[in-house]
This record gives sequence, C-alpha cells and structure tokens, in this order.
Amino acid sequence: MAAPATAPAAPQLPPAELIPISPNPNAKGSKKKFATFQPGECSFPGVKNPSSCDKAQRWAINQVKNPSQGWSYLCLSFVTHAYGRSSGAPTASAMWDGLSNKRKHPGDTNAPAGALMFWGPNHVALSLGNHVLISTDILGSGDAWVVSYATMQSVWNLDYLGWAEPDFS
Repeated sequence: MAAPATAPAAPQLPPAELIPISPNPNAKGSKKKFATFQPGECSFPGVKNPSSCDKAQRWAINQVKNPSQGWSYLCLSFVTHAYGRSSGAPTASAMWDGLSNKRKHPGDTNAPAGALMFWGPNHVALSLGNHVLISTDILGSGDAWVVSYATMQSVWNLDYLGWAEPDFS
C-alpha cells in the first residue's frame, strides 16, 4: 500500500515587520498605532521595473525606519528609487498626466499594495494597500512616513487624483 501523498509546503514568507502608523495630528485623541505589515504580493502585468513590487515596498518601509537621505520635496524621486529606477518624469503631475489611461484609476482610493497614489497639484506616494501608504514630508519635512489615506487628506487636503500602476517608462 502506497503512503498518502503530502501537500507541497507553502513558500516561506519573510517575517512581517512592525512599523508605526503615524498618528493624524488633526484627529482628537490620536494615539500612536502600530501595525504589522507583510508587503503584499502584487503584480502589474506589462509593467517592468528593476525592483519588484515586494522589493519596492520593503525599500520604502526601510526608508521610514533607516533613511538613506533626506526626502524633502522628493516624493517622485522616493517612489522612483523604490522601484530601482534612477529617473523618470520631471514631476509627479507630469507622470500622472503621461500615464496611459489603462494604467490609471482616477478617484479610486483603494490602491493595491505597490501602486502609486497621486495628488494634485504635485505629489505621489507608495501604497501599502488597505488605505495605508508611505509619503514623504507629510508629517515632517525630509522624512518618509507611514500614514493612512485619511491622514493625507486631513493634513494636506490636496486634490486626490487616483492611483496608478508603477509604470516609469
């Protein structure tokens, strides 16, 4: 009698990281919250970047904890570096305007992990999924912060354009 077949082992994911979600300074009774983030599996078919979606998220999370430089007014450079690129569009608004309509999701605030979230007149941030993102300068100039979409809106009150696939071509 043959031994029963065993299911293949699930791939081992790196351990989840505990990182702070910065409190909204405009909310009453705001307390520092922590969340466990496992960079979400993400893929954007037809988009090719030197760094994968997973690596981009991990790089950005590391910049929150251990920044390699100051990111003051460098939101586009931040997301470009996250995806392993050294250059891209001249501004965040130029990138949004230059993306094909099939890559953009105007007005949709539920950006998947790894997507780029755009605000007018000229800001971009990296989504971690579930209405959480990493943005430069939002709570202090030069730093990258993990914040909620609600915090972005409350603090800066910018015109949210939508999210897009990370297509830097």
